[in-house]
Formats: sequence, structure tokens, C-alpha cells
Amino acid sequence: MSAGPPVPRGVIVELCGLPGAGKTSLAEAVAGVEGGFPLARPALGIAPDVSTGRRLARKVGLVVGEATRRPVMEARVALRLARSGQPGPGQAASRWVQWASTQALMRQARSTPQVHLFDEGLLQALWSLSLRGDPAATLAALSRSVGRWTSPDVVIVLDPPVELVGRRLRDRPSAHSRLQRLVDDAELHAELVRGQALLDGLIAWWRATVPAEAPVMRIAGARHDPSAVMHQIVAALRGIDAGRGHLAASRHERATRAGP
Repeated sequence: MSAGPPVPRGVIVELCGLPGAGKTSLAEAVAGVEGGFPLARPALGIAPDVSTGRRLARKVGLVVGEATRRPVMEARVALRLARSGQPGPGQAASRWVQWASTQALMRQARSTPQVHLFDEGLLQALWSLSLRGDPAATLAALSRSVGRWTSPDVVIVLDPPVELVGRRLRDRPSAHSRLQRLVDDAELHAELVRGQALLDGLIAWWRATVPAEAPVMRIAGARHDPSAVMHQIVAALRGIDAGRGHLAASRHERATRAGP
């Protein structure tokens, strides 16, 4: 596959899906596709397999920086999260840390002219919020403030069968996800079905909220071809560039007609 078009600014691609959907494995495979974009993975420094001390130190630095740069925005989000019905104040604080650290990484990525791939991104943070609380107030606040928070340019949703996701979670040697700690298989299946419905709702909200040129691609099935995914990313970025070029040309034409 030939390399994609030049990237004039930081472009953010987010993979999202249920725990066990294959986000991390696919991100690793896509990053190794020859002839595609060289991909950066900014969230690796706060991934679950990083030692706890290093991960927490990195997150604290990101959160402090983000709260300092956008204090009003982050205070509003933190307030909505605190009122979202999380099981306790610790869970609400954890959700805000996840949100703020992700925002900091995405904002930093935006300033670097490269394609940045997140397998734990903004929508995944909102999904975690939805799983154990009511996201309505948070989503409403974000809908009213589009443009003041950093969002991905391309969203790729992984949709393997729920039964396969359950088997993958059972086979994992580590237990990073709360769902892995559910002992009863029927309870796990029910939670995965509920989680899929929550994800579908978030994607519907996303389509209605973000600019039209930010595409959402869904990949169904048990296996994901990294080369095909890279091809889709390249096509999506070409479409985004074409859309922005068309918008800029339209604005220039209107300004020319209006005259000095």
C-alpha cells in the first residue's frame, strides 16, 4: 500500500470498543503496517501494563497541566462527573483523571504533524463513565462546548461478537477490566450486552455532536486486517482533507463575492 497524504497537523485516530474487542492488539498491528502512515501512540505511557508508580506520576502531571490550561472547562467536567452517580467519590475522581489525562495527551498530539493512534481515548473514557453512572449531564455539557475540548478526527469502532469478547476476557492473564472480575458467565454476558448498548448510544451522540467531517467507521467480525484498517484510515484522512479544502474554497468564494 502506498503511503498516505502528507499530514499538515496532528491527526487523532481513536479505536474504541468493549474490553476484549481487540483495540490494543489492533493498534500494535496497524502501527507496524508497511507503507502506511508512521503512527504515534501517545497513551502508551499511561497504559495498564505500565508500573503503577510511573503510570500515576504520568497521569498526575497530565491532569495538573490540563487543569492549569483549561481550569473552567475542567472544573465543569469534574462537577458533572461528581454528579453522575458513580459508586463513590473515588470512582468519580478516577473518571475525571481518565478524562483529563486523555484530553492532555490529545491536545499535545494535535500540535505534532503526525497521525496519533489512541486505543484508550475520549470515547472510551466516556464509556467507562456510562458503565457505572449516568453520563447525561456530562454529555450535555460537552455538546454545548464543542470546540473547547479536543476530539479525535477519526473514530474506529470494533464490534466483534459479544460471546467472543467474553471468551477473550476469561483468557486474559491480567485483570485490568472490572468485567474480568465477574465470576458468573451469565452476569458477564449481560454486562457485555449492556456495555455494547452504551457504546452504541455514545456513538449516536458522537455523530450528532462532532463536525460532519470526523468520520466513524465500524469494523464487525472476529478478525481485523491491519492493512485494511490502515487503508481505511488513509481514505478517511483524504476525505477530511478534501472536506476542509472544499470548506476553505467556499469561504474564499463567498469573501470574493462580498468584495472589500
